[in-house]
Amino acid sequence: MAILLEGQDSGAEGTSGPVCFHQGAERHYYSLKRPDGATLIPWKRGRSVTWDVTVADTFATSYLPLTSLEAGSAAERAASLKSKKYEELARNHIFIPLACEVTGNWCAEAVEFLHELGDRISAVTGDKRESTFLFQRLSVALQKGNAASIVGTMPTEPTD
Repeated sequence: MAILLEGQDSGAEGTSGPVCFHQGAERHYYSLKRPDGATLIPWKRGRSVTWDVTVADTFATSYLPLTSLEAGSAAERAASLKSKKYEELARNHIFIPLACEVTGNWCAEAVEFLHELGDRISAVTGDKRESTFLFQRLSVALQKGNAASIVGTMPTEPTD
């Protein structure tokens, strides 16, 4: 899923002009951490947006106490951990944790960002369905990742 977000350039316009995404954000001089991507030009308030993608396993033992009570809580927890990890980026960038669960729930920050990205793309293409298309593409990428995870657990040789 990160590749889907990182590898595509967008012609969406913001207040500062067209938005371009950089695959694999450069390491920042003040950090050894490397987020998944960043815009090349400012996104808002003169600051670039930087993001890091994580997919939490809704059914992991460590998340069950949260996910059994509230849907999306694993994504919110993962987003909180990502935000803490990259807190120094917030001084110079807008950091967005793109956290979702294997069941498809997204953290609130990711939903807000993806809707805004879809709106910016819509402003360029004239198609108001761009946010929907974006979420559909991400859902398909998540389903492919889930399928790959399941296939990876199966034995490669038949057992007798």
